[in-house]
Amino acid sequence: MRQLKADLPEPSGVTASLVSLKPLFVGNAPDEWERKALKAFEHGKMAMSEYTGIGDKKYLRLMQPMKVRPSCMKCHGDQGYKVGDIKGGIGIFFPMDQFLAEEDHQFNINFASFGLLWFLVLCGIGVGSHRLRRRIFERQMVELKIRRSYDTQSAVNSLLSFSQENIPLEEILERSLDLLLSISWLSSESKGGIFLVDQVSETLLMEASQGLSGPFQEVCVRVPFGRCLCGRAASTQQIQFAGSLDNCRGNSYKETSPHGHYCVPMISSRGKTIGAINLYLKESHRYDQTVVEFLTAIANSLAGIIERKQAEESLYEERSKLELMLKHETLLAYIASNFNSVDFFQQILDQILRTIGETVELGAACFQKFDDACEESSKLNSWVAGVDEQSMGYPPAISASDTPNIFKRLMANRMFVSSDIMELEEEREFLLKNNIQAMVICPLSFAGRIRGFLGFCQSRKRKWDPEERKLFRTIADLVINAWERESLFRASLEAEKKHTEAVRITEQASRLASIGVMAAGITHEINQPLNSIGVTAESVLYWMKHNQIDLPGKFSEKIEEISDHVDRIDSIIKHMREFWVTPTQIIEDEFDLNEAVRNSLSLIEKQISSHGISLELFMKVTALPVAGNRILLEQSVINLVVNSIHAHDESMSDDKKIEVITRKSGTSVILEVRDNAAGLPEGADEELFDPFYSTRKPGEGMGLGLAIAKRFISNLGGSIQADNNNNGGGAAFTIKLPLAR
Repeated sequence: MRQLKADLPEPSGVTASLVSLKPLFVGNAPDEWERKALKAFEHGKMAMSEYTGIGDKKYLRLMQPMKVRPSCMKCHGDQGYKVGDIKGGIGIFFPMDQFLAEEDHQFNINFASFGLLWFLVLCGIGVGSHRLRRRIFERQMVELKIRRSYDTQSAVNSLLSFSQENIPLEEILERSLDLLLSISWLSSESKGGIFLVDQVSETLLMEASQGLSGPFQEVCVRVPFGRCLCGRAASTQQIQFAGSLDNCRGNSYKETSPHGHYCVPMISSRGKTIGAINLYLKESHRYDQTVVEFLTAIANSLAGIIERKQAEESLYEERSKLELMLKHETLLAYIASNFNSVDFFQQILDQILRTIGETVELGAACFQKFDDACEESSKLNSWVAGVDEQSMGYPPAISASDTPNIFKRLMANRMFVSSDIMELEEEREFLLKNNIQAMVICPLSFAGRIRGFLGFCQSRKRKWDPEERKLFRTIADLVINAWERESLFRASLEAEKKHTEAVRITEQASRLASIGVMAAGITHEINQPLNSIGVTAESVLYWMKHNQIDLPGKFSEKIEEISDHVDRIDSIIKHMREFWVTPTQIIEDEFDLNEAVRNSLSLIEKQISSHGISLELFMKVTALPVAGNRILLEQSVINLVVNSIHAHDESMSDDKKIEVITRKSGTSVILEVRDNAAGLPEGADEELFDPFYSTRKPGEGMGLGLAIAKRFISNLGGSIQADNNNNGGGAAFTIKLPLAR
């Protein structure tokens, strides 16, 4: 220890110590730190060091253990140590005050140096940051300029691409407005509109809009030149700007937020204003020349597109008009040619209505004929596009009560036009029931009378343009001419037919008169031998009865049969004689309808059965008294039954039947003659009782039977009516006569 102290430099203040937990001398006793180090050595630690204070000074203390060696046992063996035990430790104390002072001094020097260095660095960073921010700003401005230039070019290219598509101008304006409002740097509120100019009234008409509220829509739908920013932009041909709502309009709307405007005029190549663009801006937006230049470029591009599109649409409209005129002229030529090629226009009217409907793209077309009172119309011809006729078009008959306004207009010989039948009140329900939404009705009039009409219908709303109305009028005129020509032709044919029939009937009447004279003579000649045969037969029967001669029963039956047949022949001859008598020579009297019917049928009973027809009688049991000429009634019954026989001749049915029915109805008696043949032709009920009208083949009938029957029944004070028999088909003739009092 003395050698260690001698080796340490004196001025350094370093000291050493030798300590033990079992010191032999008091000076070798450990302090607290040394005691803790010695305890650590006993637990195997090899050295201890710590920066600590002793008093008010700072020391770096180091200590290493001293282990017991064999040589140490000479002096310390009695202390209980063993070889390898820790008997103490050697410690060195390094004073730190001088080092700490030097360290503080060096720290101050380093701090000042680094502070100066950091100041210089911060100054450099500040200068560099300023220069960097300036460069960034300049770069951002260049990028913004490039971006705006790119957006301008992209917008112009998009507008040009819109114009190349086959879309209407309205859609181009909508797309253009969407494009403008999608550009973020415009500071728009995603609201705006595009106007086009009505050159006649010098008014801006809104053609495209986005985001506008109800009040603005109402106010801005039509903007006169000079009114508001849009009107001033249109009239001055200069961009109008306002940063707030109050500066751009004389009033404001409570339901809108504050905003500004750019209103940009669109000027054509000829220097005329053709429209304006109105963009809504955020409030207090500042005037930006770059934005103005961008909007001007867009407005100029859009103006060129609008001008070209309007020119294209104008050319297309002119071309469409020419094509439409050509199509209409071709259609009219087709109709006129077909009408002139036939005598009866209704034969081809179905095909003509089809051609009209397909050419003009209609839903349905029909030809209706009025009755004599013009209170009802009947459908004669019709065509429906691609659907069942029940789905659309007029029903078989229309009354004035169904469509009063239409009938009223037609009776005044005026066309009826409706683009939307929902505007009609009285006709609406009837037309909707027939799936009609729009219609044009053309009256057909000639010889001072409304005869019918042509109807052109659509199952959806349709605006009828003037060219279509003109076409329908011309078609109606062609139909009127064809109808009138047909009427004249029919009248001429009817007159010629009546003349020919009159000649033929005169000849036939002459022959019938000769036959009648011959028949009268023959009946007189037959009557003499017939009476002789009858008297002979009666004499034989009388003789057999009074002389009690028993002949075979077969002989008696045959003689009685001869007598019955003679009586029948006699009754037929008497009936025939009555027919030869002129009806005016017969005294009118009261007679039984049932008896008259039986007399009539007895004359033609064999004729009925020879045609394979069964005759069924349904007669009232009690008498049905009728006053008048019995012969007229019998002739009428014969004519009706013969008419049914002829109808059955053209039928292939195996079940041929004629029914004769008599009954009482109030103060009248009814006689019906029904058959189950083919029935009456459609539309023939008005002409059926006309003289010379016949449904049989030429040369097979004169067409006088029903005409004569109607005349005879009228002379009896009655009426006759013809209908189709609903029960089993065929025709039904009903005679109504007053009951005799």
